[in-house]
Amino acid sequence: GTTTTSGYATATIRVDRTPPARPTAVFVPSRPNGTNGWYRSLTIDWSCSDPSGAVCPDQVITTARRGGVARQVATDGAGNVSPSGVTPAFDFDNGAPLPAIASPSNAARVAGEPVFRWSRLTDPTSGNNRFEVYARWSGVSDQLIARAGGSAVQVERNVRTSPLPEAVSIRWFVRFVDNAGNTRGNAR
Repeated sequence: GTTTTSGYATATIRVDRTPPARPTAVFVPSRPNGTNGWYRSLTIDWSCSDPSGAVCPDQVITTARRGGVARQVATDGAGNVSPSGVTPAFDFDNGAPLPAIASPSNAARVAGEPVFRWSRLTDPTSGNNRFEVYARWSGVSDQLIARAGGSAVQVERNVRTSPLPEAVSIRWFVRFVDNAGNTRGNAR
């Protein structure tokens, strides 16, 4: 066979031992989009600068937290890692709370207007705000019947001024609202 040799090849390389600058964060949306200062959706837009082209991906927050922070590091093309960037503390809760009616039970028959009771339930992240009880019956839907605040076990205020109809089936709908503004409703 024939052997072919070539001349030397050259390559230019750049030595980079400098880590990228600490990443900075911007909240999107810029202000809480829930109630009482809570975020219900949040993306953290991270920025990082480095002559070698640092990468610091954005973060979509999905885990509930009270007073939480997010951290991010930037890595450049040479593999250098920045100091950790840290956001200001924020409250995030996008989970629907879980109410539980303790009484009246399903298909219960009552002589007077029922007194609603719930199990002691606390939204583990932002906390309870209120329970609202609605009723539906033939020809009528979603009438607000009663409201209870916070961690109350019994209705604090009956908002109806007229009695419920007699001898008809009433379907109860309970809506629970946490302090972040998340809601969950259970039909009875």
